[in-house]
Amino acid sequence: MTQYLYGAKVQGIQSYIFETSRLQQIAGASELVEALCDATAETSFAQCVKEAQVTYDEENLLRNAAGEIAYLFPDRASCEQVVRNFEQFIVDKMPGLTVSQAVIKVEADKADQLGDLSRKLTRQLQIQRNMSSPPGAPAWMISERARRTGRPGVAWVEKDGLIDRAQETKRKAAQYQRLHNKMMGEGHGFGPNKDFAFDLEDITNGRERAWLAVVHADGNNLGKLIQTFLPKLAEKGIKVKEGYRQFSLKLEAATQAAAQQAYREVLLPVIEQEREAVDRKRAAGEKAAYPKLPFRPVIIGGDDLTVILRGEHAVPFTRAYLAAFEEETRGKFKKYAEDYGLEQYFQDGLTACAGIAIIKPKYPFHYAADLSESLCSWTKKIAKKINPDNPDNPDNLKRTPSALHFHKVQSSFVDDYKSIIERSLTLSDKKRLTGGPYFLNSSEKPKDAFLINELLDYTKLLQRKDAPAGPLRDYVGQLQVDTAAAEQQLQRIQQVNSEQINKQLRLDALFRGRKIDDETTKTTLLYDALQLLPR
Repeated sequence: MTQYLYGAKVQGIQSYIFETSRLQQIAGASELVEALCDATAETSFAQCVKEAQVTYDEENLLRNAAGEIAYLFPDRASCEQVVRNFEQFIVDKMPGLTVSQAVIKVEADKADQLGDLSRKLTRQLQIQRNMSSPPGAPAWMISERARRTGRPGVAWVEKDGLIDRAQETKRKAAQYQRLHNKMMGEGHGFGPNKDFAFDLEDITNGRERAWLAVVHADGNNLGKLIQTFLPKLAEKGIKVKEGYRQFSLKLEAATQAAAQQAYREVLLPVIEQEREAVDRKRAAGEKAAYPKLPFRPVIIGGDDLTVILRGEHAVPFTRAYLAAFEEETRGKFKKYAEDYGLEQYFQDGLTACAGIAIIKPKYPFHYAADLSESLCSWTKKIAKKINPDNPDNPDNLKRTPSALHFHKVQSSFVDDYKSIIERSLTLSDKKRLTGGPYFLNSSEKPKDAFLINELLDYTKLLQRKDAPAGPLRDYVGQLQVDTAAAEQQLQRIQQVNSEQINKQLRLDALFRGRKIDDETTKTTLLYDALQLLPR
């Protein structure tokens, strides 16, 4: 029987979420994207199928996470009905959101080739993304426009003034707690009205000179993995559709569990500490309110994670997430691999890379979102070269190590990270001020590369009272101007500090050679560690 593989994908998901710096609208937009993939929500794909008067079968849902949907329709008529209705459904329920759709015909004798067909579907979605979508509901020429978007206004709110329908929908959706439940687990005890952050100042707890971070993490080689193991299922006579669907469910569960582990390890102790401080003030008779949660989840789905949180917690949180992602995928795929005979692909768990953009609260968030993705892509590119796949044996997938990198934005101009390195982080003698990317596991990192834990330990050393953090900051600044003068300054720092401090901070060998992008470059973790210091 001929079937139809349907795909839908949110276009420019980061642009949709981060088109404003208002956290309430960012949060609402992310909740709407999450609701699209939640079968219980009124704005979900499942609801659209039902409103199109087509039978919805959850067993035919192959992928439904992070704004991406793959569904196998049993016949052409039902598929056509949903395709015709979906765009209008989005306009009505989630104005401002743009979704691409594509369909691949699945012949009866090719039903076990879902890997190749999924790849074709992805290409079709990319093509559709370049085609213009029908505009939303038109407005009278005399309509007053929302100042921030230029779209027809529908309501007046404090601070923002006149807002359009998309902004209004996002603001209402910010009260949802689907993403918080994913991040903290059911029964966490926090509520949207009194605990969730709706302004960036809520995340920083109103502190001056505070920094925010946008963390973006993405799994490594998931596309190649799917294309490799799905044909193996067909060879063993296993239903490929069920194998694909179970893979998607296991991956979603692992990502969610990893996010919860990182929350418990890094963020929950901060929340408890701050609330205990409030309790002590109240016990002393002072008036004090509990601070808002110091984070806001943006995307948790598939193999993607995007979170806004305080700058000082970003690297420890991401390190915890990467470690938990490996552990959770190892555990959750264990029985799956045994049942389907795929142990070689899942026995060590899956890996991920991450990018972290650290910014001031007033900095445009869409730039930060783009930078975090650029950092993640740059990290992946380097990590994949460490243990490249063998083109003569595509079935023998190599493991890409987990790694992260970050950049603290200190200027008003942001380009892709490769350009930032060339323009701001490369000295006249070709040394690099940044030591990234930083790797999770010592057994998988390349020679002379730095571990994430090395960076965090070095940062702790610089926080000691007897550590010359200030002079070393001056030294780094001088490096960018006059390397000879900087060398003299470093010698002076070594003379006035104890031998123990000099040894612990490795002041006699701050730079070490390392192969990056097929070139041997001298790098240091001093600059990055200084960027992580509270100021």
